[in-house]
Amino acid sequence: MPAPAITLAARMGPHNMSDTAPGLRATRAASSAMYRNRSREPAEGAGGDRAVSHDTVLAMKPVPQVVWMPGRVRTEIHLDSHDTGGAFCMLVDYPPAGWSLPTHLHRGVSETIYVLRGEFEMSIGGERSSFAAGEIAHVPGDVIHSGGNVGALPGQRIVIFSPGGMENFFLGVGAANEDAYIEPTAALAAAARHGWRFTHPGV
Repeated sequence: MPAPAITLAARMGPHNMSDTAPGLRATRAASSAMYRNRSREPAEGAGGDRAVSHDTVLAMKPVPQVVWMPGRVRTEIHLDSHDTGGAFCMLVDYPPAGWSLPTHLHRGVSETIYVLRGEFEMSIGGERSSFAAGEIAHVPGDVIHSGGNVGALPGQRIVIFSPGGMENFFLGVGAANEDAYIEPTAALAAAARHGWRFTHPGV
């Protein structure tokens, strides 16, 4: 049985979206502390009997991979599963006003969404909630959910899938430019291969 859906309204403080083009200055600073791998290895010349511990700090790519998903959603891949040892991948997307996804789930993969800008509504496990800048939604793996941008302006979100690997769906389906045509049947087939299951009638 999947874990119950969790909805968090965690106010993280105001965002100055004019600081950077993608509005991610604070996120970039925080990312250096997001994922640390403390390792121990023998010190050179110590005969293997002395261990030295050090931290490996993971930072986001200075230039993310960018694709355009169906619905004209600019999507940036900032951390992939290779970067995180398979633990998670992290994307930033920009859903336009009126964008929505029908009811679906991700098999064995959780999704955490942090809203940077915009007004969103989501249904998670049958519970409908609204999310604005500074609020977080968490969807455990195998939990049915849907959502969309209900505001009048484009939105911006940090989206984390765990474990990693979901970035391959976006890289495989996404187009290089906003106006490129994405064949719906091929996109749905790719989604199915990456654990998406749509439950909306007709999808």
